[in-house]
Amino acid sequence: MGGSVSTVRITAQDAAHVANIDGAVISALELGHVRLVSAAYLLRHSTKKLCRQQDLASIKGALLTPQQAVKLMRAADRRVFAVSYGWLSAGSPDPFGKRLEAIQQALLWLRGRKLLPRDAGVFLDFCSLPQKPRTAAEDAAFQAGLGSMANLYASALGVTVLQLKAVPPRPKEVAGAVRVLRLPRLASESTALLQRSYERFGELLEVRACAEREATVRFATREAARKAIAFDPAALGLGSEVVVVPEYNDRAYDHRGWCVFEESVALEFLSRSRKPGNEGMRQILEAPPRAKLYLIGRSGAPPQPVEPCGPQDKVIVQRRIEAATFTGKADRRIVLEMYRRFQLEAAVAAQRFQQAASGGAEASEHKSGQRTLARQALAAEDAARRHLRACELHVAKDARPFRV
Repeated sequence: MGGSVSTVRITAQDAAHVANIDGAVISALELGHVRLVSAAYLLRHSTKKLCRQQDLASIKGALLTPQQAVKLMRAADRRVFAVSYGWLSAGSPDPFGKRLEAIQQALLWLRGRKLLPRDAGVFLDFCSLPQKPRTAAEDAAFQAGLGSMANLYASALGVTVLQLKAVPPRPKEVAGAVRVLRLPRLASESTALLQRSYERFGELLEVRACAEREATVRFATREAARKAIAFDPAALGLGSEVVVVPEYNDRAYDHRGWCVFEESVALEFLSRSRKPGNEGMRQILEAPPRAKLYLIGRSGAPPQPVEPCGPQDKVIVQRRIEAATFTGKADRRIVLEMYRRFQLEAAVAAQRFQQAASGGAEASEHKSGQRTLARQALAAEDAARRHLRACELHVAKDARPFRV
């Protein structure tokens, strides 16, 4: 990181514009579909609980303004930080505060090495995208923001990814608990039906409504909970859309579909730069002082930069996504579509990186090229803005993506 770029005939910022991969992200930030959390706020946050974006909006200084967020992205030195992690429950990504603790420790480490700018912003999906319950306007913003996720994690020079793979041990108090999602009626009206449906699997300790159309069922044993999760809810008369998941999800990062997707796109351009002949592209990508991807959250270990061994095989990535576990029934299809569409953009962006790295033969040609690239950047951002407003990524209301 931070090596010399004297042989590159175009600046890192211009290279980011050439790639045009940041256009969708800049537009999502500009329109407020995605909000960045202030890193300074996260470091002084003492409640040990991540808050919904809607709640953070009422806390002064917790969220960056759209203008501040766009400025960070356009700085092209990775001063936006995006956290990739698996949610630990359907209702909250961090019900016991362990995720926030690991993120704070990573930010402190970065700050101690002068790698965390004072104005840095952090993308945390629970805090950066509108969460349920959502109004119609918030739901539209959520869908539009979701459409920029591939570009956000992939951003070669705008975003540093903090990859939190470690999963805290399952607390005893939730060992036998499951969460029933997408009930056909209000959870408070379904508790009696759930009691009758699930007592066949073992002793029930509790059945309670925890959110609209969601309920927690707690068994005396984990074995009973496993049986309940494995049984088709439709066969119990609960409806075909009902999903049953562990109340505490300790599934490994590498087995979660959204996590596999985020890791793959985060490494996309670094891996492409490892191809023979792409040395100039690699030089541009290694110019920022911060690594593209850090592994964080390992017990007693500082953040560790992650480097790809070589180019990624998109077919293998798609197979990993297909083999991974998703909670939402439609999520696998949604994520595969997002990845395939991203690959089309990435191929063009990588070519432009190479062109940026090679520069022009004459200074006049170089200046002319810079003006052309600037026009291309503006056109790409306008196109991305229109794309987000149109919400091309349509997800039916009965198939909302889960991050659990």
